[in-house]
Amino acid sequence: MFSGKPKWNAVAAAAVLAPVALATGARADAGGAFHAEAACAATCTVNVPAGYSVHVRLWGAGGGGGGRAARPGGGGAGGYTDTVMKVGGNPGGVVPVTVTIGRGGAAGTAENQTGGTGEDTSVTVNGVTAYASGGTGGSPTAAGAGGAGSAVPYTANPDEGDSGGGFVAVGGNGKRNDESLQGGAPAVAPPASLPPAAGSGGRGGQVRGDAGNSGAALIDW
Repeated sequence: MFSGKPKWNAVAAAAVLAPVALATGARADAGGAFHAEAACAATCTVNVPAGYSVHVRLWGAGGGGGGRAARPGGGGAGGYTDTVMKVGGNPGGVVPVTVTIGRGGAAGTAENQTGGTGEDTSVTVNGVTAYASGGTGGSPTAAGAGGAGSAVPYTANPDEGDSGGGFVAVGGNGKRNDESLQGGAPAVAPPASLPPAAGSGGRGGQVRGDAGNSGAALIDW
């Protein structure tokens, strides 16, 4: 069911913050509506009715800030993935869908220590994994780079003309060339139902850096 080169719906840059619309023919159920949403700031499992589509939005974890240097870099933010995936299973049953939330990269605390890389946030649906990778840690001499999103092959129902869709974005890099030493910010800000700093990189520090922030996820079904 999931094969071939990823096919993405066009998403205008100005509309990045809007949820990805279901492509023609795609639906959560026969009525074409989503019924529930889970906001996951830690690893979670939701039970989704078999045959439904799930709309997943993933934020990778931020990298840790570099520490104990004159101008250490902030950690990079995690990447972002927004896509719709089809759940399998027998009609009338439910399918557990687990979202693994990445933990933020460790802070640089020793002299000239680089911060840790943030972990990926991921979900596997019907044998296909979508993920948003973690940002890298800031070093004593450079800012951390932002993580990336995954291009997920997706075909929910080809018999109904569903061509799939989604959006991915790279997290913001940390800072070093100014005096802020701040960690990077996610390309898409988390909504109010999630921690506001989810996916952000940790700040670099001349004494010690800050740890990166854990990732997060929203899943609708």
